[in-house]
Amino acid sequence: MERLIKMFMVIVMILVLSSVTNTQDTVGKDTIEELVKEFSLVYLGISFLFGVFIGGFGEYYGLKFTDQRRKQKYQKEIEQIFSKVQKQMPKLIDGISAILKKNPNGRIFAALIDFTSNSILFLHDNSTIENISDIISKLRILKEYNFIRQEFSANSPKYFITDIFFNLLVK
Repeated sequence: MERLIKMFMVIVMILVLSSVTNTQDTVGKDTIEELVKEFSLVYLGISFLFGVFIGGFGEYYGLKFTDQRRKQKYQKEIEQIFSKVQKQMPKLIDGISAILKKNPNGRIFAALIDFTSNSILFLHDNSTIENISDIISKLRILKEYNFIRQEFSANSPKYFITDIFFNLLVK
């Protein structure tokens, strides 16, 4: 690219010299030296601006494609974790997914733990997923991977499904 710029500058210099020789029959040594000095300054200015342009262009696209690559890598890692979690607790994940596909606005649920029935109750429509073995540890795993968020209310904890988990469930 720099060769093209140099060739362009040489062509411009030749044109300038030819225009000077057309207006004057003789070109003095001082005139040529002045043209070369002016040409050098113009060349440096254009080279500087071109360098700034290329640097800015490279920085912009470098950051853009790096961010895309990081986002794709993060999404791939999340999907791998989700498939691992889905294999560990298929009944729970399938149940939550089915409920959210019916009503996508119901992302809040409570865990009802007693000796007869370990279940999850969705608070928006009273949908339940019953007989989930080892429910506390499964909810802790989901919480550890930031798939759910836990908040305590008056008597029992409420769980909120995060956007990442929601998007994976309703695919």
